[in-house]
Amino acid sequence: MISDRIYLVDSDVFITAKNLNYSFDICPGFWKSLIHHLSKGRVFSIDRVRSELLAGHREENLVRWVRAEVPTRLLVAVDADALVRAQGVHC
Repeated sequence: MISDRIYLVDSDVFITAKNLNYSFDICPGFWKSLIHHLSKGRVFSIDRVRSELLAGHREENLVRWVRAEVPTRLLVAVDADALVRAQGVHC
């Protein structure tokens, strides 16, 4: 069942969305949806992605969004390869 899938996303998902079709001004629903699916455990990422996103300029929308909207627990430290093997995560 598709609703049972879990997705591991890298920083490119966030950066490309912001830079192309899903900028914060044009499509705020995309970012709200990401938070929703992150909180439900359907989508997640790792702490290194959080670090990479926060390495941008403090005034950038993406950096502000990660700081303000994404709880630290949703971008966790994990062995992503082991998770993919054990839980069938789709990348």
